[in-house]
Amino acid sequence: MSKKLLRKFDIKIQSLSNNEHKFLFEFNLPELFHLEDLGLNLLLGNDIMGSTASKYWNNFKTVLININKNGLCEYPKVSGIKYSKKKRTNKVFSKSEIEKLRRNKSNNNLINAFLFTCATGTKLSIIRKLKWGEIKNNNNHNYYIRFKSKNKERIIPFDLETRLYLGKRKKDYTYVFNLDKNKSSLSRQFKKELMKANIDVHKNYDDGINTYAKDMYAKTKNIYLISASLGHNSINKTKEHYPYMEEKDIFKNYFEIKPKEDKSVKRKIGKKLFKKGNLLGYKKDTL
Repeated sequence: MSKKLLRKFDIKIQSLSNNEHKFLFEFNLPELFHLEDLGLNLLLGNDIMGSTASKYWNNFKTVLININKNGLCEYPKVSGIKYSKKKRTNKVFSKSEIEKLRRNKSNNNLINAFLFTCATGTKLSIIRKLKWGEIKNNNNHNYYIRFKSKNKERIIPFDLETRLYLGKRKKDYTYVFNLDKNKSSLSRQFKKELMKANIDVHKNYDDGINTYAKDMYAKTKNIYLISASLGHNSINKTKEHYPYMEEKDIFKNYFEIKPKEDKSVKRKIGKKLFKKGNLLGYKKDTL
């Protein structure tokens, strides 16, 4: 879409006279982004954000450079585009959705990698590079990944059931999952699997990490464990991603502290209708 848009803009510029070029670029550059006939308002529209908006802006500046080389105008000195990053709401996969994907055999390699992420919280960037030599067994039917990330050693444990997602063991130097190296292509493949399983297509692969975090927190209430397993440098980063997690919950869970329910009854403030229970309020005559 951007090439077609920029070509249309280029044709429009070529039809202008030299004086119009000078006026357009020296005095009226901001108006370029509001010309509906050129569609340039799309560049800064709400539907195009982040890296996409930045890419379109850079393409637009490339057109200006080419026009400048042809002597049609002076290249304006403008800064790069600024945009605010829209925070995405964390999504998780339910147990029924995970079961649907588990039964799906159309792209077994990708689905197994995703199920492994849901069970361990391992990022896709790590799974892509994961080799069999990094899969360890401690001889009691428990397994773990041992590797270095940003010069720090990390260990990610998992059980025998999760081990089944990895398939038959191969030579140490071979990759565990042979996934598409193109991130966009892999994302499209995953969307197709969600559609086949009738699952919300607005969810993505990384939501498997959110699923792991939520399930593990429900079991342990341990933000420190989750922070370490996700490779966060502090629990503050974990809180940023998952505001519902609190460090005090681990003590409540460990010591089985449960707040008592408030069963206190409010005292009613008022006067007795009858004095000392005497209906008429008079003293009895003494005999």
